[in-house]
Amino acid sequence: HTSHRNIKDIMASSDGVDESIISVTLEDGSIVKYTMRGLTVDQIQPWAQFCASVFAYKSNPPPASYFERHFYNDPMRNASLIRVMMYEKRIVSSCRIFQRRVSPGGILAGGIGEVCTDQQHRKRGLLKLLLQNAIQIMNARNMKISLLHAAQEFRPVYEKGGGYQSVSSQWSVVTFIRSNLQQAQIPYTTRLAKFPQDTQRLQEIHQEFSEQRFVGCIIRSRDYWNEYICKELNGSLWTLVKNDVIVAWISLRLKGQTFQMQDFGCHVKSISVADALAVLLQVALQDVLVDEEQIRIFLPTAVLDDMPQQNCSFLDWSTVMIENDDGWMYKTLQQNEVSMVEATKTRNHLIWPADSF
Repeated sequence: HTSHRNIKDIMASSDGVDESIISVTLEDGSIVKYTMRGLTVDQIQPWAQFCASVFAYKSNPPPASYFERHFYNDPMRNASLIRVMMYEKRIVSSCRIFQRRVSPGGILAGGIGEVCTDQQHRKRGLLKLLLQNAIQIMNARNMKISLLHAAQEFRPVYEKGGGYQSVSSQWSVVTFIRSNLQQAQIPYTTRLAKFPQDTQRLQEIHQEFSEQRFVGCIIRSRDYWNEYICKELNGSLWTLVKNDVIVAWISLRLKGQTFQMQDFGCHVKSISVADALAVLLQVALQDVLVDEEQIRIFLPTAVLDDMPQQNCSFLDWSTVMIENDDGWMYKTLQQNEVSMVEATKTRNHLIWPADSF
């Protein structure tokens, strides 16, 4: 049981970033003072080290370089939108606002991520205060909606503390039969994506295959492809090329014993999804040096639905399992904005893992 009181609402810090002094009363009656503020670029490294230290308990913990990379590769990065609580000049809690545009229509959105608190400072309401501060900032910047991804045990925190609501993303786990996949045949070839040479074609296909089809899909600008996707999927984005023109691509990553489709796109007027996958999976799986005959892959159910059963001998349809992701949550910030929860009742919701934060 803690209580909060703003000692000074907003005051200018020595480096020009706004900050507030927060007073927290603990159960024993003692008062702890925190400074709530945004970061400056020279504080990114210690912030990244802090985030890595909090997430060190994970089975495959992200290093500090992961958080730095996510910041510096983001063309819409803004250090002041990393909101932190400081105690004795040390970061003890973090909440980052990601600036994005999402479908339908390229809605200006604020993503919430890199949310964590030092163990010694938990259960003091710091994250709730940071979230409320982030919502105020997103409103002030005219962002229409906010979104985040939360594990099941944390969803009540965002529901109660921020008014976020969950939506369901349809995913399936399927088994592919390796020996039934195909090698590329003329006029098709496979190669890794090249940036910025391939950007315009990838952007065009992504708009048609994903952005115009799904709710919540991150709208990818040219800069976002060249600076963020290029580096996030570095060396794993395999393209299928017909007569020197890209017609499809795939990126896979291994999660436990199952591969996840990180990203996929297909120009369905040039090639079917089934034919594209039959070739792309072969090269992508060779690239990750997996030689098992049966490969389990976690992929959007919408992609599975694009493949007619009778045309897919490389897929064991008897093993298909539904594993939906209910972790994405939305909050409408502007009253006249469309509700993303309502929008998902008529169209599939999908955020590619390549875009997650």
